[in-house]
Amino acid sequence: MDKKVLNKVVVWCCCGFLFVMCGYGLYRQHCLEQRVLVLEKEFKELRKKMQEPQLAKEQVLKRDTRDADCNCPPGYYG
Repeated sequence: MDKKVLNKVVVWCCCGFLFVMCGYGLYRQHCLEQRVLVLEKEFKELRKKMQEPQLAKEQVLKRDTRDADCNCPPGYYG
């Protein structure tokens, strides 16, 4: 009688362990799929930024005039 109970306990423990391992595998797969989706989205945004025309150097370095008098030295202060 004790062997039958012990066998059932071992079988249930193995089934529980298998269930936990399958659940963990599915969780890891879901996390990896989400990460791949984020990386694909970031890659598309990066590729889009790289394909946009670059601003001309004059436009980047151009300084707009101000309405008020300013004693600041020329250059960019941010």
